[in-house]
Parts: sequence; structure tokens; C-alpha cells
Amino acid sequence: MEKKNKGGDNYEAGISSSAQLQGTTISSAGSSASASATTAATAKDLGMETKKDGKHLITMEAIRREIWLNSGAIKSKQLMRKFDVNKNTPERQALFKSIVMELCTMVKDADGNKLVLKQHYAKSG
Repeated sequence: MEKKNKGGDNYEAGISSSAQLQGTTISSAGSSASASATTAATAKDLGMETKKDGKHLITMEAIRREIWLNSGAIKSKQLMRKFDVNKNTPERQALFKSIVMELCTMVKDADGNKLVLKQHYAKSG
């Protein structure tokens, strides 16, 4: 059954033509392979990349996004757990520390010390 918009034109044709302008394709059945490809691209764009051993890649964007998702403030221990940073991995620890020092300030709260995003990194995009 074809849907029609207010102008009487074919609704699906209008959608697919606008999708082609954006460089994407739309199929009526919805292929799972194309959905997984878009999910993988989205995960990479969102900073959730992982290494082969399953650990999150430590990048400025990944750490900034993780703190931003926690309302702009997070306990350092909680953030270190998410990125698998500990004393046994000094190179990961040094990289993590240098990025956090660039992105955050330490604020004492009722819950303890929290890392808070600096104002110019607190934007969503």
C-alpha cells in the first residue's frame, strides 16, 4: 500500500529521493547487514571504539563523551574503570592522565572528588 503526502505524490519516492541526496539508501525490507554497518560506523563516531582485547581506546573524544554522558561530572575511579586504566598498565595510565588533565578540573563534592568537564569541552557536538 502506497502512502501519499498532502501534495498527492508518492510518499516513499519522496523519502528515497531525499535519502539519495544525503548519500544513503532505504530498503522497504530493511537489511540487517546494512543496519549492522551503520551501527558500526555510529559506534566509531561516538567514540566507543575497542581494541582486539576488548578494552576501550583512550582518545580525547571518547573520554569527553563519557563524562558528558554523565552530566558533565564523574568520579575519577568510575571513569578509570570504564577505560580499564590501572597501575598494571602504566602506558594507558599516562595517556589517560594527560587527556583528563586537558579536559577536566577536579571539584570536591559531597560524594567526593569529581572530574568536571571544562566549559569549552562541555558542548555536545
